Amino acid sequence: MESTLSIVEILDRVERELDALYALNTTAKDFAIGCVTLEEFLEVHRDSFSLIEPLDGMTRDRVLTVIARLEKLQKYIAENQDRLA
Repeated sequence: MESTLSIVEILDRVERELDALYALNTTAKDFAIGCVTLEEFLEVHRDSFSLIEPLDGMTRDRVLTVIARLEKLQKYIAENQDRLA
């Protein structure tokens, strides 16, 4: 499936999904569902990141911030795998 969203639209969605995952009082079940939803969204739009035009400074910074947040999430999941299951 080809993405029709711009990089800014993709970033907006990913940032919202990450914010929701870090919300207080998120149950393990809701966290897992949110992770799956985010993973599916990123998979659908994966090719968009290789096709984008050169990024302006602000957009580039947002991409780097999202990557750092995804890495932090991945580390959190790995460290808490038993608790989140």
